[in-house]
Amino acid sequence: MKSFDHRRVNNYTIRMVHDTEFEATVKDVKKHLTKFQDNPDYQISRISMLTDPFGDPPGYYVEMWVNQLTPENKELDYTVIDGWIIQVYPESHNN
Repeated sequence: MKSFDHRRVNNYTIRMVHDTEFEATVKDVKKHLTKFQDNPDYQISRISMLTDPFGDPPGYYVEMWVNQLTPENKELDYTVIDGWIIQVYPESHNN
């Protein structure tokens, strides 16, 4: 894939910036999430980290999918870690 850095589009030049502060924050949040995921009380099946760059301010969200709702994972719903909002969702199991 070709880099878009310094490519001209009409009268504009695209400038790619490597955001090391953002990457450090993501790494720190993942470290916290791993602790929750390693604890069976939270019943976590998968975790997704999403950004909403169009919000004002931009939004940072963690979707935490759980096998079943527990007091532990319910307590995490809508808590914030380093600006990332945790949202807990139960997996739907079709029987």
